[in-house]
Amino acid sequence: MRPGEGQNRDIGRDERRAVEKALRATGDVRSILDVGVGNGRWFPLLATRKASLTVALDISREALTQARSAAGPGDSPDRVALVCGDAGALPFPSQSFDLVLCLEFMPYVRRSGRLRALREMRRVSGRWVIVQYAHTEGLGFFWQKMRRRLGLEARFPRNHLSSAEIEAEFRRVGLGIRGFARVGGLFSRYWIVLAEAPSPDWLKD
Repeated sequence: MRPGEGQNRDIGRDERRAVEKALRATGDVRSILDVGVGNGRWFPLLATRKASLTVALDISREALTQARSAAGPGDSPDRVALVCGDAGALPFPSQSFDLVLCLEFMPYVRRSGRLRALREMRRVSGRWVIVQYAHTEGLGFFWQKMRRRLGLEARFPRNHLSSAEIEAEFRRVGLGIRGFARVGGLFSRYWIVLAEAPSPDWLKD
C-alpha cells in the first residue's frame, strides 16, 4: 500500500473495532484533534464521541477539500474545523485537546518524523493520544524471517517496529502506553496504540 491509499479504501471491520476499543478507554472527551485526516473517512466514528469540537488537520489541501465533503450533516461531528498544517509542527497551544488521534500516518513516516509528530501530539494533548503503528509481531512478518533463514527472497516492509521499539519511542517523547489494540488476527500488521500524555507540570519542565 502506498501513502494515501489507505484513506481511499473502506474501513475494515477489524480496523474499526480496534479504534473503537481505544476510543472507549478514553471516556468522555470534549475536544478531538485528528492528525493526518486524509479524506475524513473516520468522521462518522468520531461523531459518536459527541465532542463539542473536532479539529481535522492535514498537510494536503486537496485532502482537506475531500474531508470537507465528508464533514456534512448527518454522520459528521456537530462542529468540525479543518486546518492545513504539519504533524511535526502542530499550530495549536499546549493541551488544547482532550484527545489527539493519528491513524494511517505513522506507518509511512521515518523515525525522526515519527518522534517529531509524537512530541507535538503529546504537547497539544491534555491527556489521551491514539496512534496507529505498523508492527513486526504478526505471523506475516515471522514468515518473511523464516524465508530469509531458508535463503529465499523475503520482503520486509519499512517502519514496522516491535512492541519494545514502539514503547521506547513513546517513552522518549513523554507518553505512557496504556494498551495495544490489534488490527486483525494472527497475521495482523498494525496496532492501535492508546497512550496517555503527562501532567501539565511535567510539560513545563
